[in-house]
Amino acid sequence: MKKVIALLLFGILLFGCTMPGTGTGTGTGTGTGTGTGTGTQPPSGGQTQPPVTQPPVVNTTPEQPPAQPPVVSPPPQTQDRQQLIEWYVMNKMMGADGGVKSDSGSNQYSSSSIWLVMQYALETNDEALFEKEYQFLKNKQLDSTHSLAYAVMQGSGLTYTPMMKNSRDYSSTGDNIRIVRYLFDAKDKWGVSAYSDTAWAISNSLLANAVFTDVLVKESYWSGSTITPATRMRTADPEWVVMQRLSREKQGWTSVMERTRSHTLGCSESGFFWPEYNVANPMCDYGEGQSTAKTVDTATTAIALAEIQTLETAIITYSKLTNEYNQEEIISSEYLIPHNGVGNKAPNAAAYALMGRLATRLDRCSFAASMRDEVLRYFVSDSASPLYGSIAVDGKAYAYDNLQTLLFLEEYADRC
Repeated sequence: MKKVIALLLFGILLFGCTMPGTGTGTGTGTGTGTGTGTGTQPPSGGQTQPPVTQPPVVNTTPEQPPAQPPVVSPPPQTQDRQQLIEWYVMNKMMGADGGVKSDSGSNQYSSSSIWLVMQYALETNDEALFEKEYQFLKNKQLDSTHSLAYAVMQGSGLTYTPMMKNSRDYSSTGDNIRIVRYLFDAKDKWGVSAYSDTAWAISNSLLANAVFTDVLVKESYWSGSTITPATRMRTADPEWVVMQRLSREKQGWTSVMERTRSHTLGCSESGFFWPEYNVANPMCDYGEGQSTAKTVDTATTAIALAEIQTLETAIITYSKLTNEYNQEEIISSEYLIPHNGVGNKAPNAAAYALMGRLATRLDRCSFAASMRDEVLRYFVSDSASPLYGSIAVDGKAYAYDNLQTLLFLEEYADRC
C-alpha cells in the first residue's frame, strides 16, 4: 500500500505542472493597442537590435474588467422615422458611456457629436440623456489642463486617445462654443450648477486660447502646458446666441464678438459664405487645402445669424440655395463661390437637414416639408440591414447626418 501511494505522489509531481491548464485565465488585457509599438521597431538605418529584456512589472493597481459592448435594445415597433433614427443612434452608435462613434464603421469620436446630442436632449426634454453626454464630455473628451474638448478621439470602452494635428493635441472652437451654449441652457432648464461651471471653464479657455487679435479662431493647439491659437477663423463656428450672453457677463467677449461678426458678414458673397477668413493675412477663402464651400457650413452660418435676427443675410442665403432646388430639385453639397455660385449637383443628407432647420427658423414650413422628404430618402427601411433605422450614405451611417436629421425632425414637428 505504501508503494502505491508513493507512486501516485511521484506521478502528481511529475505531470501536475505540465497538464493542460484548467484555471480560469481571466487576464483582462485592458490596453487598447493605440501606442506606436516602438519597442520592436528597428532603429534608423534598418538594423534590427536584439530585444532588451525588461524585468517583470508588478501591477499594483487592481485590474479593470474588460469593456462590455452596450446592450442593444430591439428596434421599436413603429414606422415613425424619428423614433427609429433615435433608436439607431442611441443603440448602435452610442456606447454605454455616452460616446458616439463618428460613423458606423469607426472607432473615432468627434466633439461635434457631444453638442448635437446635448441639443437634442434639451429639445426633447431628456435630462438623463443630457447627463450621460455631459459625463462623457467631463470624464473622457475634456482636456483637464486646458478645459477644451479634444476635436477627435479614438478608442472605445475604457480608454480613449486624442488624435493629434501636427503632433499636437487640438480642439475645434465651433464645437466647444456650442457645448458652452447647451451647458448654459441645461443649467437654466434643470438647475444643475455643474453644467454652468463647466461652461464657464470652457468659455474662459476659449477667450484665453482661441482668440487671435480679437477674433475667435477655428482651433487651439497644445503640447503639455503650451497652447497657441490658430490664425484663421471659420465663418460657421461662431454661435452668436451664447456669445451675446458671454459678452454681457464676461469682460473681453464684446470686442471678440463684434470683430468676429464683422469678418463673418464680410465673407458673405452671392448668398454664400467663404468658409474661412485668414486673420494673419486678411482675406476670405475656402480654407487650407480646400477648393469649395460646403453647404452644411453656409447653412450653419445662416442659422446662427437667423437666431440673432440678422435675417436679411440669412434670407439671402436661404433664397440662393432654394432657387437651385426649385429649378433642379436638388441642393448641391458643395459650391464654387465665384461666378454667382456653381454647385456640384451632388446632394447629401446633412445639407438637406440643415436647410430644413434654416427653413423652420424663417417660417418657411412648405420648403421645410420638402427638405424632410429629401433627407428621409436616405433612411434605411430594410429591417434585415445592419443599418436599419439610420440615415445612411454609400453603405455607412454618419453620426453628424443622423443627429442633424433628428434635430430637424424635432424642430419641424415643433415649429411647423
